[in-house]
Amino acid sequence: MSGHTPGPWIERVETATSEEPVWWIYATHPEVGEVSHAEVRSGCDEADEIGSMAANARLIAAAPELLEALEGMAAVVQMQQNIERVRNGKDD
Repeated sequence: MSGHTPGPWIERVETATSEEPVWWIYATHPEVGEVSHAEVRSGCDEADEIGSMAANARLIAAAPELLEALEGMAAVVQMQQNIERVRNGKDD
């Protein structure tokens, strides 16, 4: 397992402190409650900048679940490879 903050992570937009929406990524710490981990900003002035920031925030917030799914898929692939090795008589 990697050293990231355990999920779930959530994304939230805040507009009170700036003219443009700012997306934040939060996680809940068992001892201190909700903790802000990252601010998602755009690097350009494109027309779809706010939509891109929202999509990026959702993708970042899904990272723990994506990692868990990927690790599960990797385990299945490894198991299938092991089965094929045994079937082909290449089990060392």
